[in-house]
Amino acid sequence: MNEDQEPVAWRYREAKEDRWRFTRHSPEHWSRPLPFMEPLYLHPSTEIAALRERIAGMEKDAQRLTFVTDKQGIIVSQSGADGVRRYQLYQICEYGTGFILSGKDRWFDTPREAIDAAIAKEPK
Repeated sequence: MNEDQEPVAWRYREAKEDRWRFTRHSPEHWSRPLPFMEPLYLHPSTEIAALRERIAGMEKDAQRLTFVTDKQGIIVSQSGADGVRRYQLYQICEYGTGFILSGKDRWFDTPREAIDAAIAKEPK
């Protein structure tokens, strides 16, 4: 739970009853303390959505890694005249020669883009 998030309610259990009760009033304003009181927060749906997005990105990275290792590929980079690095995905065969998997005469801004282009070229 975020530490900067304020409770929206509290749940408590009194000794004489064995059931939960709820209140929106802060325990600071109560005349007597209760033996068990727990703050309740808003559902962290935005945090859950962000985590799901990160997990989806990690799953895509795992697919990329599997593809590169299955193809025994390597990422090759070069600096252009403008000083910006560009990337391609190569497959090295047993004789030491290489095949460009990401598209001949195509360079990409990131290694991920090069791998994605090679995956897109694969027959389904």
